[in-house]
Amino acid sequence: MGLVLEHIKEFTLKLEDTVAEKDSDVTFTCKVSEEDADVTWLIDSQSLPESDKYSVLSEDITHTLTIRDLQPEDSCDVTAQFGDQSTSAKLSIPGECTHKLEESDSFMHLIFCFKSWYTKPKKLKFVSLK
Repeated sequence: MGLVLEHIKEFTLKLEDTVAEKDSDVTFTCKVSEEDADVTWLIDSQSLPESDKYSVLSEDITHTLTIRDLQPEDSCDVTAQFGDQSTSAKLSIPGECTHKLEESDSFMHLIFCFKSWYTKPKKLKFVSLK
């Protein structure tokens, strides 16, 4: 019997929550423990739509997803999958915040809603959290 070593698949650089401006581009970057690995990108838990809006690049251990011409409706959860591992981040684009705030909302989402209100002071209705 011989000793068998298996390379551990893991993210060495994880995705980070991002707030980006309308009409701009944003790039998400992650790094993995293996060169030329297959990394799958998801938007709100779905495969990337066929579109020029999204661009995926891989070089050695670095993998990037660029989303172009951002609009408020492009706010989403971005996930990179590698083997049985994954890393996720929220993308927020300021606009009118119509999301009902929940206790589980991330700090980045609260900043997004505040920035939306602050830059476009229109309708703001605070409903206390229970």
